[in-house]
This record gives sequence, C-alpha cells and structure tokens, in this order.
Amino acid sequence: MRSLSILAFILLSFASSCGAAPPDPRSRSAVEQILQQVIDSERLDKYFHADELPGRKPLRVLKSEIVTDEIHLMKFGQKVELISAKDASGAYLEFPKIDISSERATVEFRYRVEGLRGEAELAKQGESWLLKSIALRES
Repeated sequence: MRSLSILAFILLSFASSCGAAPPDPRSRSAVEQILQQVIDSERLDKYFHADELPGRKPLRVLKSEIVTDEIHLMKFGQKVELISAKDASGAYLEFPKIDISSERATVEFRYRVEGLRGEAELAKQGESWLLKSIALRES
C-alpha cells in the first residue's frame, strides 16, 4: 500500500510540473481584442471621416509583425482592410508599437492622413481586454 501511495505522489508531482503553458499574451485573439478596442474608441471616430470623405471606408490598417493577415477587425460595419507597406498610401492606420503582457497592453498608433498620433493603455479583466485610457496628439 505504501508503494502505491509513493507512486501516486510521484505521478501527481510529475503531472503538475508538466502543466499547460500560460496563454501567450500576444495570441491572435488578444491582439484582435486589443486593436478592436483601440479602433472602436469614440475619440478616434472624428478623425476617420468615414461618411464624408471617399476612400475612408473600409478602414485600412498597415500590416506588421504582429498585425498579420490572421487578424480580423471590423469598423463602420465592414471588415478592416489589412495592407502591406507597398500599398501604404492615402488614409491608413498603423500600429508602430504594441506591447502586451499578461495583464496590460500599450498600443501606439498613427493616422498620418489626419496628422494624428496616440497611445492607448488597456488592462485585462478576466478574458477580456478593456481600454483604460487613450492619449491623442495632432501634428
């Protein structure tokens, strides 16, 4: 009986040390939630001029190492168009820096056609990312 208890202890110890790896904070799902929160900010809407200016719908976002074709975003009731650097002309939003940890995210963005730069701070609450603050600068 004692040997059975020792074997059970060894197996439980091994199983707990081989537990699942923590989720990747830069997973596709996390990046989508974070960027969606940023582009949905009411503070940005006035810069998009989606209903007044041609070429502003659908929203165009510059692809990067973290903003890949696997990312799916929506704005103005349409799918966001992800563009490559060679197609980067006219109106497009870019995210030059995205820092994501397990609990916080900082996103820098630019919308050059409007001379807009900004930084958003987000926090993870449960399984969701929530926009905490957004700072905008016009140049």
